[in-house]
Amino acid sequence: MAERRRKPPKVQATWAEVTRLSGRAIAKYKERDTIIETMRQHRFLARPVEIPKEYEKTSVKFVSPIPFDSIQRVVAVLTSQPPIVQVPPRSESQADVENASKRSQWLNALFEGMDSQREGPPVEWLVADAQAADGLGILKLIYRPSRYSTKAGYPRRENFTASDETKIEQLYQRAVYDWKRTAQLPFEWRDVDALQYFAVYGHDGTRQIVLEKHEIDAEALQIEYPDVVRLDRSGNVRRADEGEPIMEDAAETGAGTTITLWEVWKPAEWSIWCEGTSESGAEGILLDGGKNPFNCLPYFEFPGLITSARAPERRT
Repeated sequence: MAERRRKPPKVQATWAEVTRLSGRAIAKYKERDTIIETMRQHRFLARPVEIPKEYEKTSVKFVSPIPFDSIQRVVAVLTSQPPIVQVPPRSESQADVENASKRSQWLNALFEGMDSQREGPPVEWLVADAQAADGLGILKLIYRPSRYSTKAGYPRRENFTASDETKIEQLYQRAVYDWKRTAQLPFEWRDVDALQYFAVYGHDGTRQIVLEKHEIDAEALQIEYPDVVRLDRSGNVRRADEGEPIMEDAAETGAGTTITLWEVWKPAEWSIWCEGTSESGAEGILLDGGKNPFNCLPYFEFPGLITSARAPERRT
């Protein structure tokens, strides 16, 4: 998701819309999800071996490690070299060629930097693994503008004094350059589980909306959004400004259960929701959202099987 905001989010989306979209998406992608889950069972030797009851005592169950080994070899080949990005120049002029070269260097350094500041295996390895094993790898770009904020230490121009404006500008630019060398990048990337990814297409085959499903512990939800939600005595999610505070023994009465969140991205905005409980019954709670900082959908698909079929289960 995009960076956590502290101001009340302003979005056009509604919980009713999210409910409709998620319901249709789950139905549309049901067969795709079944195929992926079956493939994972074969890969990790978890697929039940069906043997007629009358032959159970005399038959030997056999499961093969070939799917797992084959996928590991394919992923090893795909990730043997780091990805290289090249920006084509707009023209053959010297200026455009140099500009494209600088942009290529910057992007490759950005990818390397994003990997170095995250936990876990490199993202490109995880995406390649999903591409080979599930038939679909998903990469997501995340924007973290607060990392380049004055609160994070970004230099302020008014803090520099000199005899003239040119000197001030030089001092300021030098301070910015030095600070960026050690600061965290304002971008992150991560892989997205194909089972949690649902794209909504327009008439021309382009994605108009992307829904991403998250399942997190209720306690973690409250830690991340303490100003928006809380848990009641029964472990139900409620608005933070509604009812009694969370009880110390909430974990014993149902808290800690898994909560489903829906993250919705459109070209103009993004939002993230969860289902909560109020005095009038179930309701949707807008956890966060706002303007789309990318002006496009920040999800990138890497299919393992490319076909002309339109059904999701025929493209994995």
